[in-house]
Amino acid sequence: MPKAKENVAQMQYAYQIWSLKTSTRKDIYQNMVRKFGTRATISFSTLSRWLSQYDDLPEDEVIQDGPYEWKWLAHYGIPWQEGSLTDELYREYQLRTKTYPSGRHMKWLWREWHLEGQGFRPRELPNTDDTTFFWEQILKNVHKRVEEEKIEYIARKLNWGNVHTSGVLDQTQPNTEDSEILS
Repeated sequence: MPKAKENVAQMQYAYQIWSLKTSTRKDIYQNMVRKFGTRATISFSTLSRWLSQYDDLPEDEVIQDGPYEWKWLAHYGIPWQEGSLTDELYREYQLRTKTYPSGRHMKWLWREWHLEGQGFRPRELPNTDDTTFFWEQILKNVHKRVEEEKIEYIARKLNWGNVHTSGVLDQTQPNTEDSEILS
């Protein structure tokens, strides 16, 4: 059994920033120093090695972690017939989180909606405290599922050993400015 990696939170955080495809290696490293501190952050050469490994991941998987694009519905496992619903969910996600979702977020939001949406369209829900609570719970579940799936896949693919998502999830949250909607 392979030895578990020691810097999984940093590996995951670097992957999150890398998957946005908007940052250079230097930018990623600087974000990591801000997040984890100068002494705790891995070396620049280690980061470069990780990014090379990320470059070798299958495109279908990486597309899910980039910004959501309607044209990739099939890559997210969402049927084209659900495009209209997905568009409504996308707008609702932006409205409630003030961020742009990744493809993986949209995949899980679509799945959660089919489990919890009770046949309604997002625009049909009344604007009440119950609806706000409903969306908070949906988005909480979506975020948890996204991070679990991503960590488990990457850990398996990059041979990170046994990774338990519970300890990693809190440490890997990107700074909100990484994905905030510009006003």
